[in-house]
Amino acid sequence: MKAVGARLPRYDGIGHVTGRTQYVDDIRVGKNLWAKALRSPHHHASITSLDTGKAEQMKGVHAVVTHLDVPKNVYGHLEGLGVPADEPLLAEGDVRYKGQPIAAVAAESEAAAMAALEAIEVRYDERPALFDIRQALDPDAPQIHQWGNVYPHYGPYNHRRVRKGDIDRAFDDADVIVEGVYRPQAIEQMPMETQVSLVVPEASGRLTIYSCTQAMYFSMGVVAAHLQVPLNKLKFVGGTVGGGCDRVHPGEALGGGGVEPGDRRVVVGRAERLHPERLADADVVDELRAPGDVAEAVVAWETCADGLHASTSPRDAAITASTIFT
Repeated sequence: MKAVGARLPRYDGIGHVTGRTQYVDDIRVGKNLWAKALRSPHHHASITSLDTGKAEQMKGVHAVVTHLDVPKNVYGHLEGLGVPADEPLLAEGDVRYKGQPIAAVAAESEAAAMAALEAIEVRYDERPALFDIRQALDPDAPQIHQWGNVYPHYGPYNHRRVRKGDIDRAFDDADVIVEGVYRPQAIEQMPMETQVSLVVPEASGRLTIYSCTQAMYFSMGVVAAHLQVPLNKLKFVGGTVGGGCDRVHPGEALGGGGVEPGDRRVVVGRAERLHPERLADADVVDELRAPGDVAEAVVAWETCADGLHASTSPRDAAITASTIFT
């Protein structure tokens, strides 16, 4: 038990403070292609036309991928747990938030990839947008999702109630009542790590994906689902994670969308890892009632949030819960 209560040196501490820790961006595998995503400039709009012809003919461009090139474009990362799929990898017919990826480009340089994005022609029919979760619950609110603004898949209900203990008795016995409405701001942790993915198509047809994800097998399952390939056609290689809670980006599946086996690696940079304006937001109505001796407390809350890991698809959820802590 020498470790309990002792000040032990971190096994990775020296590498971190001396700059010798290896991250995914430090891996070099020959020449590379750069992946960039064309993103929606609108918060909510229908896509009336999409033409990638000019971009495909540009010098240095190896692939331009749209939803038509993705074998399984709509997939939910919790689909395996019974949550219906509602997340398009690349926008299909409409966009639901500003920054939603519509197409992805792989080119021989970052500048060539950016120029190809400029050459893609997209026309939109802008629709009313929603910027407040509570307004999304109004009967006359614009409908953003095909299932409505409230996630409906809680059995026959559109909300979930969690109860524990005798709520009425605890409230009746409470000597102190504290009630408030709290709205935390959206947060992006912005880790110092340069977040990238490297996708290397092997001669055998297998994809080797170097990723900074914190969930290797989970991410491998998501990519396999999008590409509709067996897991043995993918190899995920992890490294030091400088910032967790990341998401699979379309670039990690780009190797199966036009980049040939034996071709150059595909680099997906930090700008493609961020999901603009899709960071978590929530309203919390909290009511705390506690007896004078604080031997027990009742916490009742109602939460309206756009959902855990809702970084690629707007999804509102209403949760009402009451819990007694003794």
